[in-house]
Amino acid sequence: MSKVPITGQPAITFAEACDRGLVREENQDSVLRATIPLGHLLIVADGIGGYQGGAVASRMVVNEFHQYLAALPPDYPVDQAIAEAASRTNDSVIAAASAPDSQYQHMGSTVVMALLQQHPTGPRAWIGHIGDSRAYLVRGGRLNRITNDHSAVQALLNRNLITPEQALNHPDASVLTRSIGHQAQVEPDMEIVHLQPNDRILLCSDGLWGYVSEQEFERIAVDSSLEPASMAKALVDLALDAGGHDNIGIELAFILDPASKTARKLAPVKTRRRLHPLQFLALCIFAFGVLAGLISFAYLHHWFLGSNPPQAAPTQASPDQAAPTSPDSQPPFLRPGSTPKPGKKDTHPAAVIPTPSPTNSGSAKPNPASSGPADSGPAKSNPAHSGPADSPSSQLPVPPAPVKPAPQTPASDNPALPRQTHDQPESKDSTPNEKGPK
Repeated sequence: MSKVPITGQPAITFAEACDRGLVREENQDSVLRATIPLGHLLIVADGIGGYQGGAVASRMVVNEFHQYLAALPPDYPVDQAIAEAASRTNDSVIAAASAPDSQYQHMGSTVVMALLQQHPTGPRAWIGHIGDSRAYLVRGGRLNRITNDHSAVQALLNRNLITPEQALNHPDASVLTRSIGHQAQVEPDMEIVHLQPNDRILLCSDGLWGYVSEQEFERIAVDSSLEPASMAKALVDLALDAGGHDNIGIELAFILDPASKTARKLAPVKTRRRLHPLQFLALCIFAFGVLAGLISFAYLHHWFLGSNPPQAAPTQASPDQAAPTSPDSQPPFLRPGSTPKPGKKDTHPAAVIPTPSPTNSGSAKPNPASSGPADSGPAKSNPAHSGPADSPSSQLPVPPAPVKPAPQTPASDNPALPRQTHDQPESKDSTPNEKGPK
């Protein structure tokens, strides 16, 4: 038994059996199942015309049908494909039988075949046959015959000239009106069956239906507890129990209900794909390269920018609030005459520009310790300090960006102060000594 699960469609399982029987010395029946581009192919052939000739003919039939249909593309018209396969097979059997040194002058064969296809509307089966090998459909607990025999007895039945009971023992029961190898031109009869879940297709030779009534093997065919392989064996045993007077060939196809346990077992299971060793090695190299690149980027980013954090945006002071900056209070790389050494990075920390309190260049700041009113006269300058008055917060370093000094208002009674040179030592106390009123 074989199983063919198809994603999105009901699963189909298959089984076959072929037995010589209890009387014949040679098995002249042949069966075949194969998956081809057109679908799933099932064939049963029953040879006629002698012991060796019948076996050779049935094997030629299944092989010729399979070889021709397997070579066709999946979109080839199925009815045309079956007709062409039958014609080609018939020509081959006739040629082999008519050869001068052939021992099989009258060999021939019957054939019944099913081609199962998955279709957007559901699975369907193309049934073709020549001769008296039959195809049955099991649906809804009933056995339904699909094919109509190409035999003399069936012709009489079609004309209502005999009854089914008379047909069982009719002397012309083995006479065929159509077979492969006995007519120059032969055409198969074809039917299309749209399959449903729980349907079953049964193909068999006359070794089953010719010796066992349809009512008897219907009991086995409709048994839902039987698997395909078990059913095929049960049908063969039924024919053997009836005497086994002929060869028995059987092909079975089960259309499973998606909700059944068997269909769930056949459903495709998603498995994790294992990497090939070379793929795993390439993945490791790629991951190592990405990691090395991130580490290098982080190191270079720290080397260039890590020691010089982002500087605060300079605050532009208003002209009346800005005070001149002492050269000594500036960082070394901004002092006049200083030149940064080549190859050295700027590691001077960012500075925050203070907002000096407004002062008058011509008047002194009142002494907080004095309890009297502030002197409105001119303040005495500190001889130890040669630069302009600075608040303690002005000693903080300024940012690298140049600061535009605010223009000073010259005083008529205050002479210009001398500019402090770069080499002059910085005053310890940058706040001018101011005296309160006497």
